[in-house]
Amino acid sequence: MIKIFLMYLAYIFFVTAVSAWLVHRAKKVHPFKIIIFLIIVMLLPLTGVYFFTTQPTTQDDAVVPSIIGLSSQEADHLLAKASLSPSQSGSAYADNLPSGSVLSQWPEAGVKVKVGRLVTYVVAIGSIPVKVPDLTDLSFDQAEKIILAKGLLIGNVQQEGATGDPEIIQDYKILSQSPSPESVVKSGSYVDLVIEKKKDQPQGD
Repeated sequence: MIKIFLMYLAYIFFVTAVSAWLVHRAKKVHPFKIIIFLIIVMLLPLTGVYFFTTQPTTQDDAVVPSIIGLSSQEADHLLAKASLSPSQSGSAYADNLPSGSVLSQWPEAGVKVKVGRLVTYVVAIGSIPVKVPDLTDLSFDQAEKIILAKGLLIGNVQQEGATGDPEIIQDYKILSQSPSPESVVKSGSYVDLVIEKKKDQPQGD
């Protein structure tokens, strides 16, 4: 800005000198005309500066691309290609994306930002780890509720010493399980069960 101001002062000095020379050469020119000429000449550069500094610059805009589902390397490359600055801001568990994929981003895709704007993203690190509960000696109904509440699924169910599916599974309790209790598995994993028929409860006198 200072450089422009100094250039403008130099321009005024030059125009004043030229005008004085013209006045000296053409003494018959009316002074009012010379004043109008000087004003116009001095305002011209100011008008040009105002015009160029107030025009919107569309070349400095960039559109944020979608990087959801891409690997961090692919996301960095795509953002750099769009003249933006990538930055991984963290990681989070996700069941619907492979580990290492971009889970979320900010700003969102399609937003117009300035060239060089920082775009942050979060990377998925796989499913949420779940500790397998101890189901031994629980009724099948109890075990089923606990398994589903933990975000797990019931796998194969086998009856001890028998083949085929039990007729009334509610009459059975858990004899063993796989994976074993306290094991850490991914959310959505299956738990296989071995069941046995409940013993008849003794009746009171």
